[in-house]
Order: sequence, then structure tokens, then C-alpha cells
Amino acid sequence: MIAIRLISICALSLCVLVGFPSTARPIVAPPAQRLPAGARHLCSEHVTGTNMHITWTSFAVRETVPQTRAFYEAMALRFTTSDDGGLVYASNAQSRLMIYPASGSYPSCAERPLPNEHAVIIRSRSTP
Repeated sequence: MIAIRLISICALSLCVLVGFPSTARPIVAPPAQRLPAGARHLCSEHVTGTNMHITWTSFAVRETVPQTRAFYEAMALRFTTSDDGGLVYASNAQSRLMIYPASGSYPSCAERPLPNEHAVIIRSRSTP
């Protein structure tokens, strides 16, 4: 009995020193929801139309447009070029991820990219 109790105490001490085994899995965001390190939130907007609502959020990053594109393409996202020159990834008819040069034209608000931020990422979602 004493031996079992001693083993239990030793095992508990080992777990405390080394760490308890964890069965929790980290939560990983889908690739289109991830952002490059150092991304800075610019703004979020909501636009209401007659038959649709669009919510979008923009972020500024220090990387260039090709570097930002490579960040997402490394996670198997593929982009097309939009009519306004931006890069667009559409996971479905409602969700979009767009990349624009910070010096270019894109949906924006009062907050602008800093001089050392070279690309703008916009995530948008439309709902009826």
C-alpha cells in the first residue's frame, strides 16, 4: 500500500515538473482568415444595399503585394486579378480575400497605411 502511494506521489511530482499531458488541440484559423505577422487593422465597414449586406475589414502589412500573395499561396490559396487590379481569392460566392498595393486604389476608410506598409489585405463577406 505504501509502495503504491509512493509511486502515485512520484508520478504526480513528475507531471508537475515536466507538465501534464495535454489532449487539447490548438485552434487553427482557415488560411483565408490568417494574416501575415505584424498586420495592422485599418478599419471595418458594413454596407447595406437593397438586397445584400457587405461587411469588410482591411489590414495593412509591411510586405509587398507579391510577398503577401506568396504568404497565402503557401497555404494553397489561388488568386485571380480583378478588374481594378487587385488580387482576389474567393472561397465561395459570399467570401473574398483581396490584396492591393497600399499606394493604389481600394475600398478604404479614414485610417490609411503607414509609409512602411506596402500592401492592404481586405476580407469581405456578403449576406442577403
